[in-house]
Order: sequence, then C-alpha cells, then structure tokens
Amino acid sequence: MIKLFFFFLILSPSLFSNEITYSEFSEQQKFIIVDKLKIAYIDSGPLSGPVILLLHGIPTSSWSFRNLIPRLNQAGFRTIAPDLIGFGNSERNKDVNLSVNARAKRMLRLMFQLNIQSWVQLMHDFAGPISWEMLNIEPAKISKLILLNTIITQESWGHQYTKFHQFLVRLGSGKLFDSLFYKKMFPAMFNTPMNENTYNGYFEPMKNDGSYFYRSLLSQIPDIEEKLPFYQEVFQRVALPTLVIWGKKDETLKSEEAKEYFLNKLGLSSSDLHLIEEGNHLIQDENAEFVAQKILEFL
Repeated sequence: MIKLFFFFLILSPSLFSNEITYSEFSEQQKFIIVDKLKIAYIDSGPLSGPVILLLHGIPTSSWSFRNLIPRLNQAGFRTIAPDLIGFGNSERNKDVNLSVNARAKRMLRLMFQLNIQSWVQLMHDFAGPISWEMLNIEPAKISKLILLNTIITQESWGHQYTKFHQFLVRLGSGKLFDSLFYKKMFPAMFNTPMNENTYNGYFEPMKNDGSYFYRSLLSQIPDIEEKLPFYQEVFQRVALPTLVIWGKKDETLKSEEAKEYFLNKLGLSSSDLHLIEEGNHLIQDENAEFVAQKILEFL
C-alpha cells in the first residue's frame, strides 16, 4: 500500500458527505474538449499523486464515484472521473460515433490531453468493454486494473440481448416511461433503500435525451457478447496486477460465475478477489468505505 500525504484537496468538503446534491457535485466538475466534444470530469487530489482513472457504467455517471473519490484523494491519489459522452454533464451529441471502440479512443485522448502518461484503471459495469478496448490499443499506459462488477465473461453477465432490451432500444424517449423505469431500476442497484438525494443524482442526468445514449449502448450488447473471447484474450495478454471487488447480490453481473473465471481460469490470487456479501451493483457508492480500503491495500 502506498502511503502518501498531500497538502490540499481540490474537492470541497461537501463531497465527503452522502448529502451532497447532484447540483453541488456538478459544480466540482471541469470541462475539456476532446474530438470537438465537451466532456465533464472530476479531477481531484494532489496533482503529483499517482493517477486513478474511474470509468462509470450505464446508465450512470461519475456521480456513482462521489463517495469513493475523497477516500482515494485522502490517501494521496489523483482521481480522474469523466462522464462518458451522453451521460452525466458531458455533451449529448447523437451524430458522433458512440461505439465502444470510439468511446475507448476518446478516453485515451482525454488522458493524453491531460498530459497523464500512466494510470491505474478502475472500471464498473459497461466500462469493462471500454477498458478492454483501451488496453488493446495502449496497453503500456495502464499499470494496474481494478474491476468492480464489470463485463468480462458471458457466464457472469446475465444481461443478454433479451426482447425487453430490444423493446427499450426501439422505444422513443418518453418522460413518463423514463421516470417509472428509472424509479425502479436505480434503487434495485442498491442492497439498502436508496434515499431521494442519491436517486436524484442518478436520475437527473438521464433527463434531456439521456435515455437515447443508454439505449445506444444497449443496442451494442450483441457485438460486445461476440467480442468477449477477444476481451478475455486481451486481459490475459497484458497480465496486469488486478483487483476484483464484486457485490454478491448483483443479479445482472453474477459474482459466483465471475469468481469461477478469475480464480480457476485466470489464476487470480484469492487475496485480490473480494465478494461483498451485502453488496449489490453500485458497490462504489453504497460500499465505498470497503471498496476504498481494498483498493488502498492493493495499491
């Protein structure tokens, strides 16, 4: 574990509280133009500290890392947490390439423009395929991997492109449907009741065409499924030190199947795999203290 001290924290003290509102969180974000697209991101912690890039899944945003980021900053790490195009406060441009590969290249260019040459990569959910694409393109840039309930095997991914997902992809944006859909979906990603403030932080960014970009990634599920063997090959080829943390109550990304892959097929040490008994899907939010502890022990 790296023990570093730092002299000043960029984020406001309110980010140490679960009660920060989405509006207050948004005020902490910076903006950068990458490929003529405006990307919102958090850049916090000591500028000279080792860097962790935190990539969110869907349909969430960097909001999901708000409880994890300060804990990493306190230990001396600089954290970069962008909102993917179409999510959070990043630009919502429907006329650009929204493929997983294009998103990966965009994240690499973001880090290049920030003049960051090397970093630890943390991925959650759909950020897995984006990260595997990044690793395939620039393997030397990433020093270590941290996997939180992410996509790596068909067996552990219970998401398949079902008729329900096909229906969602075809559906036009409707405020009433979106409200009802997300009102059920986001709380289901927690093991304990989700309070109104937390829910609002997830739901607010999905307004104003947010669902269009969610459905765009859902429509790529068949392509991602087809590429899973390739992603596994990339993962094994780069052979980076890897930490896996998983919520056992996640019904979409299944912990036991993931455990089987990491321990028996990949040969990951059991000391680098942690299953949270009462953890669900959004462990970086609901179980931030435990996740941060394991990350700091790993690094």
